[in-house]
Amino acid sequence: MKRVQRSARALGGLIALTALLAVAVLSLDGVAGQGAGVCENGTVIANPERKPDLVSDCEALLASRDALQARVRLVGWDADTPLEDWEGIWLLDDRVIWLALPSRWLDGTIPESLGRLDALWGLYLDGNRLTGSIPDTLGQLRTLRWLDLNRNELSGPIPDSLGNLANLARLNLRNNDLTGPVPEWLGNLANLTRLYLNGNHLSSPIPDSLGALAKLTRLDLSNNDLSGPVPDSLGNLARLTGLRLVNNHLTGPIPDSLGNLANLTGLYLAINNLTGPIPDSLGGLNRLTHLNLGSNNLVGPIPDWLGRLTNLQHLILSENQLSDLIPDSLGALSNLLWLDLSRNNLTGPIPDSLGRLAKLETLYLSYNNLTGPVPDWLGNLTELRWVALDMQ
Repeated sequence: MKRVQRSARALGGLIALTALLAVAVLSLDGVAGQGAGVCENGTVIANPERKPDLVSDCEALLASRDALQARVRLVGWDADTPLEDWEGIWLLDDRVIWLALPSRWLDGTIPESLGRLDALWGLYLDGNRLTGSIPDTLGQLRTLRWLDLNRNELSGPIPDSLGNLANLARLNLRNNDLTGPVPEWLGNLANLTRLYLNGNHLSSPIPDSLGALAKLTRLDLSNNDLSGPVPDSLGNLARLTGLRLVNNHLTGPIPDSLGNLANLTGLYLAINNLTGPIPDSLGGLNRLTHLNLGSNNLVGPIPDWLGRLTNLQHLILSENQLSDLIPDSLGALSNLLWLDLSRNNLTGPIPDSLGRLAKLETLYLSYNNLTGPVPDWLGNLTELRWVALDMQ
C-alpha cells in the first residue's frame, strides 16, 4: 500500500512538472511572438505592410536590444513608441540609416544582428563596455560611412570582412584590446578620411598599402606594438593633416618622403627607436604646429631650418642623441608655446635669440652639456611657467 502511495505521489509530481514546463514554453512563445509583432503593430511603424524593409530593420534592432546587456534602459525601444523616436535612431526614406548609442553602459558582445541593417550610414557604439570580437557580420553593411567602436573592451583581430566597406569614410577602433596585424586591405578603402587604431595591441609592420589612401586626413596608430620602419608610402598621403605613430617599436630613419605632406599640422613620432638625423625634407612643412620627435635615437645637430616653421607651437626633440649648439634660428618661432630639447648632447650657451619667444610657456633644456650663465632675458618671458635648465 505504501509503495502505491509513493508511486502516486511521484506520478503526481511528474505531471505537475510537465504542466509547469508547458506553461513556461507557452510563455516564451508568447514573448517571442510579441517581439516579432512589435514592428507590425501600427504604432512603431505606420502602415508596416507598405514598408517591409523598415520592418526588417526594426526586427534587427529588437534582436540587437535583446542581445545587449544594457545597464541603462534604451529610451523608446518598445511597442508603444514610433521607431523614429527610439533613442539613437535616425530614419531616411523609410530605412534606418543611423544608430548612435555612445556611452550608454552597454555590456556584452556586439550583436551579429546589426549586420542586417543594410541601409546604415553610421554606427556609433563608442564609450561602452562591449567585449568579445568585432562580428564579421558588420562587413555586410555596404552603405556604412562611419564606424565608431572606440573606448570599449573589444578583443581579437580586426576582421577581414570590414574590407567590404568600400564607402567607409571614418573608422575608429581606438582604445580597445585588439590584437594581430594592421590589415593590408585597409589600403583598399579608398574613401577613408580618418583612421584611428591607436591604443590597442596591434603588432606588425605598418603596411605600405596605407599610402594608397589618397583621401586620408588623419592617421593615428599610436600606442600599439608596431615594428619595422615608417613606410615611405605614407609620403603619398597628400591630404594628411595629422600623423601619430607614438609609442611603438618603429625603427630606421624618418623617411624623407614625409616632407611631401604639405598639409601636415601635427607630426608625432615620439617614443620609438628611430635613428639617423632629422631629415631636411621636413623643412618644407610650413603648416606644422606640433612636431614631436622625442624619445628616439636621433643624432646630428638640431637643423637651422626649424626656425622657418613659424607656425610651430610645440617643438619636442627631447631624449635623443642630438648634438652641437642650439641654433639661433629657433628665436624666430614667434608662436612657440613649448620647447623641449632636454636629455640630448647639446653644448654651448643658451642663445639670446630665445629671448624673443614672447609666447613661450614651457622651456626644458636640462640634461645636456650646456655652459654659460643663466640668461637674464628669462625674466622678460612673462608667459613662462615651467623652466628646467640644469646649466653646468
